[in-house]
Amino acid sequence: MTRGYSLEQDLKLLINNPKYSDIEILCEDEKKLYGCRAILAARSEVFDRLLYNGMKRNYMVVEQF
Repeated sequence: MTRGYSLEQDLKLLINNPKYSDIEILCEDEKKLYGCRAILAARSEVFDRLLYNGMKRNYMVVEQF
């Protein structure tokens, strides 16, 4: 795949990729998910509030959404 050919394909590189992530989510089963704060916040009001409105930067516990 050539980068820059398709925005859709380029954005797929960001999905659950530790190389390009700036947030790590630890699940109950100890599985780690990697994400981009800006994309999560833009796509979800819940993540926007969690990530950009006063939550602690390094450690967050989210019980349920």
